[in-house]
Amino acid sequence: MLSTVVIEESGIIDTSVIVAIVGGVGAFVGILFDRRRQALERKREMAADALSDALQWLEVAYRIRRRTSDSPAELGRLVEHIHTLQEKHTFHTSWLQLELPHAHEAYDALLAKLRTLSSQAIKAAWDADPIVTAADMNIGSLFEPDAGTECEAYVAAVRRDIRLIPVGRG
Repeated sequence: MLSTVVIEESGIIDTSVIVAIVGGVGAFVGILFDRRRQALERKREMAADALSDALQWLEVAYRIRRRTSDSPAELGRLVEHIHTLQEKHTFHTSWLQLELPHAHEAYDALLAKLRTLSSQAIKAAWDADPIVTAADMNIGSLFEPDAGTECEAYVAAVRRDIRLIPVGRG
C-alpha cells in the first residue's frame, strides 16, 4: 500500500487514513492551545511585574524619609531609584496598552491613585531632615495607602484580558 491517500473503488477513504488525519488535526490543535497557554503565562508574569512595580511607588516616601544624609550621593541614589520606577511604569503602561487593553486602563487608574496617595508624603519626606540615629528609623505611617479598589480592578482587568479562549474585546 502506498503512503498516499488511497480511495477505494467504492469511494470510501481507508480507515487508517482517517485516523491519521484526525490524529494530525488533534496534534495541531493541541500545539496551538499549548502555545496560547504559554503566551498567556508570559502575559500573566508581565502583568504581575507591573503590579509589583506600581506598588513600589508606595515605598518612595519611606525611602526618602529614611535617608541618612542630604549628600549629593545619597540624593542621587534616591532620584535614580525614583527615575527607575518611573521608567518601569512607562514600560508597563506601553506594554499593557499593546497586550492587555482592559488592564492598561486599570493600570493607569492604579498609578494615578498611588501617586495621589503618596504625593504629599513624598513632599513632606523631602522637607524633613535626614535621619541621624537608628531610633529615628521608626517613622510610623506616613500616609494611608488605600488603593485596594484600584488593585482589585487591575487584577480583574488582567483576568478579563487573559483567557485561554478569547472572548470579545467589547
